[in-house]
Parts: sequence; structure tokens; C-alpha cells
Amino acid sequence: MKILGIDPEKCTNCGQCVKVCPSRLYNSVAEPEKNKLRVAFADSYNLCVRCGHCIAICPTEAILFEDADEPLNFEGTKQLEKLIPYETMLQALRMRRSIRLFKDQVVE
Repeated sequence: MKILGIDPEKCTNCGQCVKVCPSRLYNSVAEPEKNKLRVAFADSYNLCVRCGHCIAICPTEAILFEDADEPLNFEGTKQLEKLIPYETMLQALRMRRSIRLFKDQVVE
């Protein structure tokens, strides 16, 4: 999915998207006239990795995006192993990749 920006009507400027974006495409921008910060999105170099973390974490669904796949729906399926073999599902789960942000400090 392609991130288009932020809906200013829905955004509460909570900053969650700023914290989770691995490409650091969200920033808190000062608005001195209003004496507050607002969240801004900029991807002029097309650096977005389309991980969807910002969409998932936004509590108000303020992230604007396009080209998202329809979510899979398995309602009513009682025996998932008939839908997809166990070994295939296990392999998919093992290969799942995620993006993590690491801190430069010792883990205690």
C-alpha cells in the first residue's frame, strides 16, 4: 500500500506514527502560532517500505493510503487445516519479516 499522507481532521497528533516508522517519514513539526506540535508526513524520495506499521498503530485511522489488499476473512471456517496445509502455514509464519527499531543501549 502507498501512504499518501495524514488526514488533519482525524489526526490527534499523538505521535505514534512518528515512533514506529522505520524510514522516519513522520515528524513532529512546531506550530508556534498555535503553541503546539503537529505530525507531518513527507516521502519525497519514495523511501516508504510499505510496512503498514503507521496504519496499524494510528488510533484514529488518520493515515491516508491506497492500493491496500482486501483483508482475508475466515469467518465460519472451523477447520483451517483444510483451507491451508499445516506445513505451508508453518513455513509462512517462519518466513514472516518484521521491522524493529533498536536502541543503542545495553539490554538488562
